[in-house]
Amino acid sequence: MDERLKFVARVLDGEKIAALCSEFGISRKTGHKIISSYNDSGLEGLADRSRRPYRHANQLPFQIEKLIVRTKQDKPNWGAPKIRERLARLLRDVHTPAISTVHAVLDRNGLVKHGRRRIKQVEDHIWLTSFMDDDLGYFDDETCSLELLPNPFGPKVLPMPQE
Repeated sequence: MDERLKFVARVLDGEKIAALCSEFGISRKTGHKIISSYNDSGLEGLADRSRRPYRHANQLPFQIEKLIVRTKQDKPNWGAPKIRERLARLLRDVHTPAISTVHAVLDRNGLVKHGRRRIKQVEDHIWLTSFMDDDLGYFDDETCSLELLPNPFGPKVLPMPQE
């Protein structure tokens, strides 16, 4: 604001805007914008204003977000697809959010269980784990190497029991 005030003061003293703009390192368009905001609002027009938008175009209405959270709390076994379908049936005239949006709302409110990677110790220094959906591997502590094994069960392997 101090630089803008100096700029306006020098313009009001009669100096040329073009010369002042090059001295202050701003465009003439910005210089005229500063002068017009001073003429419109006085010193308040020179203050920094928030660049935060008034509204977010893709933000869900809080009523729908609240309904998603309440539905998940009532039916904890339901996931995002089922909750979305329930919303579509309940609110026919409202645009239904995408499944990913419903999931994001649930995750933001701490209602999503994140899976843990299961690791099982096979021998003293050998650990077995499933990763990348369809490969099994083991890590040898002594040699610090990771060896891949083909997964005979396909991508869906039951979790290993924890010890």
